[in-house]
Amino acid sequence: TGSFPAATAFCFDGAEDTAAEMEEGEIVSLRNEPEAGPAVPPPAPAAAGPAMALGNLFRPRGKAAVRLLGVFISVLAVCLGLAGLQGAQRRASALQAETLAAYPLVLERDSVASGDLESLADFLDAEIDPHGAQIQRSRAVTPRIYSLNAKGQIRQVTPDEENGTALWTELPKGEELQRTGYDLVSGRWPNRYDEAAVLLDSQGSLDRACMRALGLGSEETAAGLNYMDLLRLSFRVVLPTGEYVRNVDGTWGYLGGDESFLTDMVRNSLPLKIVGILRPVQTGSADVRIGGVLYMSELTDWVVESINTSRIVTEQRADPARDVLTGLPFNDGTLESDLAAKRQLLKSRVSASSGVYQVQLYQRLTDDKVDETAAEELLLQLLDAMSEEEITELFDREIGQYISAGSLEDNLRSFGALDAEELVGLRIYALSFAYRGKLASLLNRYDQRVSYTDPAAAVISAGASLLESQRAVFPVLRWVLLCLGALGVILSAALPLLPRRRETAVLRALGLPGGRAAGVLVWEALLLGLLGSAAGTLGALLMENFVNAFHEGLSWKMALLIGAGAAAMAAVSARIGAGDTARRSPAEALRRAGE
Repeated sequence: TGSFPAATAFCFDGAEDTAAEMEEGEIVSLRNEPEAGPAVPPPAPAAAGPAMALGNLFRPRGKAAVRLLGVFISVLAVCLGLAGLQGAQRRASALQAETLAAYPLVLERDSVASGDLESLADFLDAEIDPHGAQIQRSRAVTPRIYSLNAKGQIRQVTPDEENGTALWTELPKGEELQRTGYDLVSGRWPNRYDEAAVLLDSQGSLDRACMRALGLGSEETAAGLNYMDLLRLSFRVVLPTGEYVRNVDGTWGYLGGDESFLTDMVRNSLPLKIVGILRPVQTGSADVRIGGVLYMSELTDWVVESINTSRIVTEQRADPARDVLTGLPFNDGTLESDLAAKRQLLKSRVSASSGVYQVQLYQRLTDDKVDETAAEELLLQLLDAMSEEEITELFDREIGQYISAGSLEDNLRSFGALDAEELVGLRIYALSFAYRGKLASLLNRYDQRVSYTDPAAAVISAGASLLESQRAVFPVLRWVLLCLGALGVILSAALPLLPRRRETAVLRALGLPGGRAAGVLVWEALLLGLLGSAAGTLGALLMENFVNAFHEGLSWKMALLIGAGAAAMAAVSARIGAGDTARRSPAEALRRAGE
């Protein structure tokens, strides 16, 4: 069986020469040739090699179509199988990232008995592997944002005191968390502190919550808005310190209640541009989230820095004993219960006052007249003899009006400085289900009990088990696929060549060296492997593009590696099969081929 191009063999027997016509490895005719001179060795066929192998593919006995189909099916099956496994693994990893981005572990002030989240945050910074999880801090300060329409009308959209729902929220830090938690619908991703994005609801719609967050009324809703309208919206970020104006005497006055002043302040505040429209990535059919607006965490950093570096906050911190709003000293709280301190302040007040004040005060207290030179000494003696009730009454009347009714803490909170420093929440974004499971044991090592609620615990536990199963099973399935594919290529391209030892023996008898004779079969198997692999990889790539189940699990690089490996496997197996015949002498090869 087998084939090679027709050839003529010359047999020398005395004076007569006999010519044998051979085709497809068989003698088809014999004829006598006249003596033509001295005998010469038979020439080696010039067509041996790739050309002879290519010719064999088009001969019926080569069975090229059947063998080519076998290689094609084997390569196609391996490519699609590996694409399915790779796609399933990629989809599982994507679901893991999306779930963890949508459900971070949230810790609030009441999660710790002491309410000290700063210490807990420092502990987590030292203990958490940055490649395993990311920590994001939430400050008490919330950017005050106003909408500004074309008519110049303003409306505060956040904080939303009427509804009590945070519709303006921070976009998670980090491109990976942003891309896994949200899909970009229109525009671009915000990348500056003065940029934000509209967040649609889970269905990709502009719901009422989103409308309220954007400061839009029923008229705009009824008219219908498109994405370009949303990208043209304008907002302003107002600082709480901007509501205070410095007076000529060095004190500060509050003008935030003046509507005209507030309107001008909003117009001159930091513009906040809507540059994109996002949609939350759904992690399941039960995942329902309302819309709103997402701003960069850098905006909060800008607000904190602007508040802390403002003039009114700088002056108040430079003189913590004086109220910058009134110019009066603060009551540090000790005067409420410290009788001795009140008595001493009254004595200091008397000693520092003029003689006229001393005389008038003595007369009000005793209804007696006194000489100006003796008034001070008599008042001091009188203060020593007064009861607690009398001292308190006199203190409130003479000194209380010169003490600020506020406090340093109240002022700093009104300016937003305390909120800028106060940590009210921690969000821990684990980067894998496995590391999310380790967070509980890590928090148990903190010196205080940390309490929290994890609504996604069941989902994360199930996801972690699924990924562990994939990691254990998928490598075995890959090797099984590769082994089956290699076996299919060998059976299709190389194994049918083994019965064709007679063909190799005849080529040897015609004078072709053993290596070149075996090379004809190797080239034939290699050509079949290349053609079948090319068709199989191309078919797999086309199917992968049209079937979503593969999730782009097959790349061009992987397909080329599989195809090249299949072709090499076909050539190597053919060389091994033909090697025995190629190593023997022509006579022995013919004898063994006929057995």
